[in-house]
Amino acid sequence: MNDSMRTFLVNNLNEIGKMTQEYVVELEKLKIEARNRFASYYGRKKIFDILFIINLIITPFLFGLLAYITFLK
Repeated sequence: MNDSMRTFLVNNLNEIGKMTQEYVVELEKLKIEARNRFASYYGRKKIFDILFIINLIITPFLFGLLAYITFLK
């Protein structure tokens, strides 16, 4: 009985070890995917920041042009 219990425990420990390794590999994949999503998000954020700054630069010129057309012409 002691030997059968020991073999049962050893087999289960081996399975648990294999499952743990599989989970670790899956977690590494998820970590890499999350890193890529994070980098992609901040890459897009830079583009939106640049577009926003361009908008802030152009708006006063358009306002001045519109005021000139409305009041001085």
